[in-house]
Amino acid sequence: MSRVDQAFRRASGRSAAEAFDDAASPEMGYDLFPAEERKKTVAMPDGRRARAASGPTAPAGVPTPTHLGPEVGGKVVIDHATPGASIEEYRRLAATLHLMQAQKGLQALIVSSALPRDGKTLTSTNLALTLSESYKRRVLLVDADLRRPALHDVFGLSNVQGLADGLRATGPISLPFMQVSNHLTVLPAGRPDASPMAGLTSERMRDVIADARERFDWVIVDTPPVGLISDASLLASLVDGVLLVIGAGATPYDAVKRAVAEFGRERIIGVVLNRVVDDIARRGYYREYYQASGGAGERE
Repeated sequence: MSRVDQAFRRASGRSAAEAFDDAASPEMGYDLFPAEERKKTVAMPDGRRARAASGPTAPAGVPTPTHLGPEVGGKVVIDHATPGASIEEYRRLAATLHLMQAQKGLQALIVSSALPRDGKTLTSTNLALTLSESYKRRVLLVDADLRRPALHDVFGLSNVQGLADGLRATGPISLPFMQVSNHLTVLPAGRPDASPMAGLTSERMRDVIADARERFDWVIVDTPPVGLISDASLLASLVDGVLLVIGAGATPYDAVKRAVAEFGRERIIGVVLNRVVDDIARRGYYREYYQASGGAGERE
């Protein structure tokens, strides 16, 4: 019996967060996050604008994105206002995926969720920023949520042209790849498409991913929640695996179970448990560590 099955059997009557406490990466032999370390706090005073800075995740002299939208202030790894504990957890995620790339050849992945507002776009963004700014890898971040695109707002980009337009075109594929830093490129979704299934399952989409594999070290695809529509599951066969984001204490267990069934357990490389409330002792440790090391730390 797989670890996911064991977790499901023990999860009767519990929340999705409890159900997936030890269900990540059953085929890899280790969790995406160890249970005692799988914490990620995301807190933000509304309306605060993100500040691009050369902090602990940005090597000196490397330009970082400078047009981040106000809604991600205090939530992204290049913002000094982001809690140090949150930055460390994104680093753990990036480090684990980096190891999986070295061992298994992982290069292209989907980031999805069971339901809206679980944090998939924020996870995609911070993963792309960490791999590009800390690891200096060439990263392509693709907005494949063609019904309700969001990445252009995160990075302050135009969304007049994007992936959807390239998939609908009849001539040669021409896509507006937008380089937002030395190592990070964003492909926006383009104008919303109410019925994108034909494009997502087309040879053109297959060619886009294949070409991206040649040009970039990592291809990260932000998709719609799989619990509502099938777009994400249609794309799963084009990538190496699925990173599933679930909201702690918010996403019902049955919704997560349906999402896993939609993708297939063998396609899920790991689970990110988002918005776990951090304990006071752990927060104090990160604050003390960052102050002692001269890092950004946490700001109250």
